[in-house]
Amino acid sequence: MDKNKEPDILVGYITGAHGIKGEVKVEPLTEKQELRFAKDRSLWSDKLSKYVLVEAARQHKEVLLVKLADINDRTTAETLIGSYLRVSEDELPPLPEGQYYHFEIIGLKVWEKERFIGTVSDIVHVGGSYVYSIERENQQDLLLPALKSIVKKINLIECIMQVELPPGLED
Repeated sequence: MDKNKEPDILVGYITGAHGIKGEVKVEPLTEKQELRFAKDRSLWSDKLSKYVLVEAARQHKEVLLVKLADINDRTTAETLIGSYLRVSEDELPPLPEGQYYHFEIIGLKVWEKERFIGTVSDIVHVGGSYVYSIERENQQDLLLPALKSIVKKINLIECIMQVELPPGLED
């Protein structure tokens, strides 16, 4: 991990300060909160432009309260509001075969056989499942359910997603 290079994987967003001892309210942007915000984990702070150490984290209502090292009062905590917290790719655990991180999917070129559909521009969580937003040239974006029956193959080396669109999806 390069201690001077800004990593690119978002894991949290600081939305506010909590109490008087320097805790910050964090909106987690990761499903593995207990791992990402564990004691002694290093996270990159955009506002500080450096890594900060997690001293403690706890769930409180709809947010995660995080105590960062050297942030010991509310005034200092308030300076971090609006900061993203990040980790580098090499800190991510490998996923089981057939599962991918969002950053690996965004940017893939989507093809149905020999026909280019577009590029994955976003991933939206809707009702317990994911939908890929496919940006198409001169057309409205296509919302593509992330289902094995539709997504037939993903090749990260070639940056390609091979799909089989169900009838009527593009109408």
